[in-house]
Amino acid sequence: MAKTEKPKRGIGESFTGNVVYGPRTGFIEDIETNLMLLQNIIPKVELEVLELEVGTVTKTKVVVVGVRNVYDKQVKNAIVKKIEEIEIDGVIDSYYIRGFLQTKAESFFKQVGITEKPDILSRKLLEGRVAVFVDGSPIVLSLPFVLLEDIHASEDYYQEKTIASFLRILRCLGLFVAVIFPALYVSFLIFHYQALPLIFLTTIINQSEYLPLPPALEFLIVLFLFEILFESSIRVPKGVGGAFNLLGGLILGGSLVQSNLASPATVLVVAISSVALYLMPEQTNTLRLLRFLFLISSIFMGILGIVISSVLVVVYLSSIDEYGAPYLAPFAPFIGEDQQDALIMKDIHNQKPTTPKSLNRKPKKKTP
Repeated sequence: MAKTEKPKRGIGESFTGNVVYGPRTGFIEDIETNLMLLQNIIPKVELEVLELEVGTVTKTKVVVVGVRNVYDKQVKNAIVKKIEEIEIDGVIDSYYIRGFLQTKAESFFKQVGITEKPDILSRKLLEGRVAVFVDGSPIVLSLPFVLLEDIHASEDYYQEKTIASFLRILRCLGLFVAVIFPALYVSFLIFHYQALPLIFLTTIINQSEYLPLPPALEFLIVLFLFEILFESSIRVPKGVGGAFNLLGGLILGGSLVQSNLASPATVLVVAISSVALYLMPEQTNTLRLLRFLFLISSIFMGILGIVISSVLVVVYLSSIDEYGAPYLAPFAPFIGEDQQDALIMKDIHNQKPTTPKSLNRKPKKKTP
């Protein structure tokens, strides 16, 4: 009897990490195909591959990959050990493995890198990271992970350094707008309205004259309704998704203002903040939760609450150490050698050919 070929979808464009310039190919649900896509960029002889099996029932194939003479063997050994210790009936997706690889499992901050594109993964491997492929998943994991990875985008390396640097700064400003801007707006309305320009304050008062709700409750309701719209838009059938989002946004915003349940300024602030979340799509869910935490702290303590929350978040992030890589590196601690490709990007031909010291390793020349 002829052997039945395993069904799989064809190689196509990545569903995440959309780009204007650069490769568009994305991984699929077949691990053998994914490894071949990686080998199209990095030769097979330069890769060290270790196959594992996870799941007492599914016996899912898991492959740990690193670039020879570039990755840290201690990191790879730690990852392999954690995978071998996994006791679970089945592994359906790489996210099942992701939870076991996190050093702080209770944290809602992202601690494992994810990508669906071979070009992004190749760059991470050449910097000294280790990749984890899971059969049945198009998402490949990478470790160690630092926050700076999500500020970068693959398209940064396919355009002028000035534009790439500007976009990275824009993403950082987007973090402020997405998380702190709503809290700052509410704190000024409740505690620090004297600091607002008179014309702006008069406009806000005129808009809020007939509103039945206090500013804090008004803002929480609007934000909560936008969160419901966001969750609904994800799960609505794809064919009606665009129309649903457009109608939902227009009807929600217009109805709230016309019914005097929210001021136009409140709806505008929430809308701008919600759009800014997608400047860093990999961190969207984390930023959504942080936005609520900062908003609540500002309702009770104003700007002081925002400052205290910011300090606590920074201190907590500084305590995360993913397999020897400080979470906020190369800024905390400050690593001068890694600043060449941190926020302000240098031309590739001007960058020193060393792997990042942020990964807590000795510099080594990159594989050609």
